Amino acid sequence: MSSSLRLCSAALTAYGNAPNPTANACFPTSTAATPLNLDVATSTLTSLFSCLQTANVLCTFNADCQTSTYTVGQVPSPTPSIGVDVLYDGGFESGTYGNWSVPQSPILPTELSTQHPHTGSWGYHVKYANINGGSIVLSRVILGIEPGRQYTLSAWLLHDNTAAATNFYLYAYPGAYMTPASEASLQPLPANTWVRRTITFTPASSWLQLQLSGGGQVSGVTGSAGGVDNIWVDDITLTRLN
Repeated sequence: MSSSLRLCSAALTAYGNAPNPTANACFPTSTAATPLNLDVATSTLTSLFSCLQTANVLCTFNADCQTSTYTVGQVPSPTPSIGVDVLYDGGFESGTYGNWSVPQSPILPTELSTQHPHTGSWGYHVKYANINGGSIVLSRVILGIEPGRQYTLSAWLLHDNTAAATNFYLYAYPGAYMTPASEASLQPLPANTWVRRTITFTPASSWLQLQLSGGGQVSGVTGSAGGVDNIWVDDITLTRLN
């Protein structure tokens, strides 16, 4: 069981969260001796289950994990963040991906480009080559989210071919908040014009994984120029509304 907990902890940490120390303490540090004693195992599992009823396994609120690191009476007050963009680098003005991650794909090559910035000098560029249907995901994990508050994730988009069957989605996890399919298609948008896309949601945890997914389906003849589309993304923001 202690081994299983370590695997669980690693999986949670990979998504930017951490198990609640109170819940961690519920698990035994070692399993029953060999040969397995059924009575001991049953008693251990019963005690574990009972303990977990009193502690959230995940840190739903930052204080679940952080309060113990402060001296009693010296816990800092939360800083108001209404209307403040918490991403800071959603415009890629450093010329690097920074805290963003993006896989490389021969179907949808990506780059940071100075060709079509919405503001500043840099933006994110995805080229859909019309050779196969697919998508590419720009993502990052954000900590310090306040559960129960309303947030808006937004991004500015521009593409250059209305004939291409391309799309662009905004996602926020956990909760699977996403751009409606009816709004994700880029075909109805005018070419070479910046358009802002947003999703508004109320997270239930103190962390978010943001994903911005661009892609498309083959238009007409595979690989033909008529289905090729360039998509530029800039000025991505995450803002608390209340």
